[in-house]
Amino acid sequence: MPINRKRGSAYYLGEVEELSCLGERSAQSGGYSPTEANKIAIEQLKLEVVNRGGNGYWVESCKDFTSDYQSCDVATVCKGKAYSY
Repeated sequence: MPINRKRGSAYYLGEVEELSCLGERSAQSGGYSPTEANKIAIEQLKLEVVNRGGNGYWVESCKDFTSDYQSCDVATVCKGKAYSY
């Protein structure tokens, strides 16, 4: 589905979702911050967009994530949309 733009069109490639799962870090380093987890999840989302052949993305949300089967100190899941221009 093209999106009208002044210099061409963007084509919607689909929804993307990526998770950052940060494990144990020594107490000396101060552990992981939620901001760091968000940045990593967004970087993972960008990689997924590129893997789909896209070169543009829109992050719709990033939220803290917890799960019994994941061994994460801090985890974030980001959802968005992938586009090709």
